[in-house]
Amino acid sequence: MGILLAITASSCSSSRKTTVTTKTNHQPTASLSQSDLEQGKHLWESNCDRCHKLYAPEARTRQQWELILPRMVKRSKLSDTDGEKVRGYIMSLAKS
Repeated sequence: MGILLAITASSCSSSRKTTVTTKTNHQPTASLSQSDLEQGKHLWESNCDRCHKLYAPEARTRQQWELILPRMVKRSKLSDTDGEKVRGYIMSLAKS
């Protein structure tokens, strides 16, 4: 529906990247490295639990997160870059 997700398999080597392509309403597609995804996890854990319980990314489908994330990223006042990292992290684990 607005989010395309492509994860390229990678090994544990830090020199390889896992690429997550995320496209949201009117926002550019971004490729995120494993480091970006880890930062997304940290941002999610440190920002989202200020207001409510953290839900496991796997607890919802990508379509459900697609409806939730734009509003929550805006409410948390994350930058577009940080918001994309959070989206990438969540979508990399969300149910199809």
